[in-house]
Amino acid sequence: MLRSDAPTEGGISLIAITRRSSRPPVFAVPGVGGNVLAFADLARALGPDQAFFALQSVGVDGTREPLQTIEAMARLYLSEVRAIRPRGPYALIGVCFGATVAFEMARQIGESGDNVAFLGLLDPTSIGGEKAGEPVQSVPRVLARARAAGAFAQGRLQLYRREMAGLGYRDRVDFVAQKVANLLRRTIGRGSVDDVRLEMSLSNVYRANLAALQHFERKPINGYVKVIAIFQTPRHARARFEVDWLRELPGEGVRIMVPGKDSGDMLSGANARILADALAPQLKKAMSQE
Repeated sequence: MLRSDAPTEGGISLIAITRRSSRPPVFAVPGVGGNVLAFADLARALGPDQAFFALQSVGVDGTREPLQTIEAMARLYLSEVRAIRPRGPYALIGVCFGATVAFEMARQIGESGDNVAFLGLLDPTSIGGEKAGEPVQSVPRVLARARAAGAFAQGRLQLYRREMAGLGYRDRVDFVAQKVANLLRRTIGRGSVDDVRLEMSLSNVYRANLAALQHFERKPINGYVKVIAIFQTPRHARARFEVDWLRELPGEGVRIMVPGKDSGDMLSGANARILADALAPQLKKAMSQE
């Protein structure tokens, strides 16, 4: 695939992690960083019989500008979901920031007259809507890129400062010389320049997603959701919530505790396998014909 010049299969955001299976697909929305790689362990733990698709934020690859609102994200994602599964019932999951997007997708599905079988919220964000009702300010592309470059440079300088803190004078000189040499190589090597550009694109997506969350005004889901499950890590369960997720959701939801320091740790390694064991029966219950 890497050697081929042919375009990759799929739309703007939809990424197939596990494609062929005997079970109805799960569609997953990642956290505020927008990258779907975090779902790899969970999809693997659910097994090859569970189709698993993830929805990556627009702009992660740097070819497009990020979307500015949660509603626009949900509309785009649903258009690509329906290309795979034209009609419900649908199984949706969202992690942290992505829980809000999955919530809005469920609302739009209900509004269209279709239905959601399963809505799973993984450590759903405790914030959102602080600037609801205020207009979203569109940032010119040049300014957005300048901000991303500034954030990248600031982050690297802070990293270098921490790395040099324990070094002697001679080692500091060698450290700076090495970084200058790396910079010169990057100006010549296209691959390294692309790496920096990708990192800046991820930073740009992060800020856009956070702003969209702050401006999002939740509206009730006017539709039926068969199974609602909130999966929380112990630390997240103790957090002070600005958003009362159980009150926001239609019907009764089940709250399930799973291990992990945060939503990223919840999705990694052995924790992902435990999460999959808790998630699988909820999916089975939701997608059954009973």
